[in-house]
Amino acid sequence: MRRLPTLLCLLWCATVGVASAETAVLRAHVVPIVNQEHFLERVLAAFVAARGITLEVTPMHGREVARAARAGKADLVIMHTRFPGRQRLLDDGVIAASVEVFANPIALLAPANDPAGVIGAPSAADAMARIRAHGACVLENDLDGLVRVTRELAGEGACYKRDRDAVGLGAVMLATKNGWYTWWGFHPYAMSGQTLRPVVWPEPALLRPLGAAAVRDAPGATLAADVIAWLRSAEGRQAIAAFRLAGYPAQQAFWPVP
Repeated sequence: MRRLPTLLCLLWCATVGVASAETAVLRAHVVPIVNQEHFLERVLAAFVAARGITLEVTPMHGREVARAARAGKADLVIMHTRFPGRQRLLDDGVIAASVEVFANPIALLAPANDPAGVIGAPSAADAMARIRAHGACVLENDLDGLVRVTRELAGEGACYKRDRDAVGLGAVMLATKNGWYTWWGFHPYAMSGQTLRPVVWPEPALLRPLGAAAVRDAPGATLAADVIAWLRSAEGRQAIAAFRLAGYPAQQAFWPVP
């Protein structure tokens, strides 16, 4: 009979151990760009190691991130702040307040020989001034969110090209063929295998912010809030700024919040 309390203690301790292991798992559902080349995993490596956390990152389209949050499959969600589904999650109380944690850049893509010399330009405006002065041409990439910004940057007197097929990768391929400059997201370009040379700047009009939020009532909601706070800390901001995509060591891939 004396063994019974010992056995009960062992069973209880084992149960607590399992529960502790479960709460140490952080389920992060994010849009694909957030874990391109394992960005989130690499940035959070120090945080995860210090806490003894198991980080599970699931990259998917914003609509699927929202569904995962509603289904209780995620503790932490990260998506672009302009994604419409994010506001609906907030309105429905599925997620806590969404906080900006970092932003990805739009890149000016230069021909391999960079005739206008935009590589190394201190700003996008300066780069466009160099293009105008050289008489080089810029091809419009007809994507939502790019057209207005790039037209404003082009300025008066620019050689500005438009083509109905110049959308996304189509614009990159047409610009490559004709020796023109164009614009596209730095991250999709890095995966495209094309030969243009990307240049990025931390100018607000060229940055696409991403917000992170803890999923309310999720097992890892408190841990998710801790992750968000760490990403906004000095250590987290430094890790974000230091990350680079393979093949582009000179171009910053993400910017921390201001």
